[in-house]
Amino acid sequence: MSKVFVYLSDLEAAINWWRADRPTEKTAQLAPQVNALANVYGQMITQGVCYVEESALTMEAKVAFERWASTLPDSPCIAICSTSVGDCICTGCGRSFDEITRWTVMSLTEKRSVWNRITNEGTWLRFTPAYADRLIESTIKKPARNS
Repeated sequence: MSKVFVYLSDLEAAINWWRADRPTEKTAQLAPQVNALANVYGQMITQGVCYVEESALTMEAKVAFERWASTLPDSPCIAICSTSVGDCICTGCGRSFDEITRWTVMSLTEKRSVWNRITNEGTWLRFTPAYADRLIESTIKKPARNS
């Protein structure tokens, strides 16, 4: 199994999500989840790195990270799977055949690592304007129909 990485951009997003969920009241103390994630974030900034191995997270930071990740879309699939015709990497979503077949048993951190890789590469059909527009349209809530 390959190494699983946690990216700086994800940590920042997770910190902001937790800050909104658990705002600092009159005390200046951060919520424990924010503090756990901010410790890792600060170390990464100090070291000048964009990602760390999942093992660098404390248990509290990992739990907070996975709780945030559970609020995100699960799969990058756009229902155009080229691995079914023999491609090693799907031209639709950018996942490898192994990543697609293991997706349902991957941890949230493993999934975020894949999401970051395919997003950074940005060369797959899911990132083309036509599919981006389709994705946006599918997430817009439509008014309920009166029957």
